[in-house]
Amino acid sequence: MKNEYTSLRLFYFLIPLNLSVFLVFSVFNVPFTLRLLTFISLFILITISNQSYKSYLVNFLNYHHILLFSLACLFSFLFFNDELKLYSPNILNVLALSFLSVLLVNYSDIYEKTIEYTVYLLTIILIISLPIHFFIYESYFLSATLFFHEFLSEDYATKNTLGVLLCLILPYVLFKLSNRPSLINIFIFAVFSLSIFYLFSRTALVLSAFILIAMLLTFKRNLVITSICIFFVLTLCIVSFQLTPEKYNNLKSLSNQQIKIVQNDELKSPSDVFSLSSYRSQYIIKSIEGFIEKPLFGHGFSKYQQNNKQFDKENRLVRKQITHNDYAQILYEQGTVGIVFLAYLFFVILFRLFVNLNNQNLMSIRIIQFLTLILSLNFINLLDHSLFWIFLSLNTVCLATKEPRKQ
Repeated sequence: MKNEYTSLRLFYFLIPLNLSVFLVFSVFNVPFTLRLLTFISLFILITISNQSYKSYLVNFLNYHHILLFSLACLFSFLFFNDELKLYSPNILNVLALSFLSVLLVNYSDIYEKTIEYTVYLLTIILIISLPIHFFIYESYFLSATLFFHEFLSEDYATKNTLGVLLCLILPYVLFKLSNRPSLINIFIFAVFSLSIFYLFSRTALVLSAFILIAMLLTFKRNLVITSICIFFVLTLCIVSFQLTPEKYNNLKSLSNQQIKIVQNDELKSPSDVFSLSSYRSQYIIKSIEGFIEKPLFGHGFSKYQQNNKQFDKENRLVRKQITHNDYAQILYEQGTVGIVFLAYLFFVILFRLFVNLNNQNLMSIRIIQFLTLILSLNFINLLDHSLFWIFLSLNTVCLATKEPRKQ
């Protein structure tokens, strides 16, 4: 009995630790082999732990919303994608990550440990990365490098995904800060805030502003006081550094210029993103037009990128377009049916979180975190990314055990 108890505690240490490493590796530029190894090791830990596979059949209602949406994606790919070729979003990633998400639902009580390990891991990485970017690389922005590759050959697009992860973890950082305003918690918040700013990602900026406003609307004393203090400190920083929208746009433009020069791409003003003529607006307009053409089932999973390739004058492939908006992507590819399944997925998770709102102090933070994930899909494609599927499972409250299991 004692050995079984020790083994159980060991798994409840290793699984969240492995999961946090997998999360971090999924947003940073690391070799695919490392990501695959962390995924496999996580699957092995879950497999050999004391979870009975019969429990997954008994507790089908706990994860049915995740399974239904992933099956809807598979159905759309098999029956409405006439070429069955792998484009973005990658159906193999969706199937693998949704399967992992279903397995993790039964471990919903590892939520706090997973987020806590992720906070510490990100803080350590950012403490090293921030000064290297600023003083050694003399970069105009923070990238998602883990120094496996030369800086000039990095994939800079991943910095937006890093920004989303920082914002998804930020509510927990603020929760810890509101409960215990210690030097270490203040320092962690400062590292996260500086990193979000230095990314020069409007997505991360919008999400962090939403988080602070949402904390005020919880009407919980500690969270409200913390939010007000942060707004006050941010106002002081803005006034002290004279950080106007124009100045931020100039800094954003410098970071864009650095990226475009390295990628030998056309440079556009950062304010162009808000115009209807911007590439992002055009992608969304194409999605709506595609939805109008086939409103019920859409064109088929991953067909948007397949149908929207950009060629140069010599008919060479320049870019495979993506929507930068998962809602627009689902409308185009899966139509009304896909949006209904996605809406049901979100409804089930939010309903269970709100039903259990008074049971745990952390539940308000989980609601804010999940709403942040929902909002982020307006600015980035995460449908085949681990962030989407893992945070679905972490924020799913099991019907059978509303209270965390004793460890």
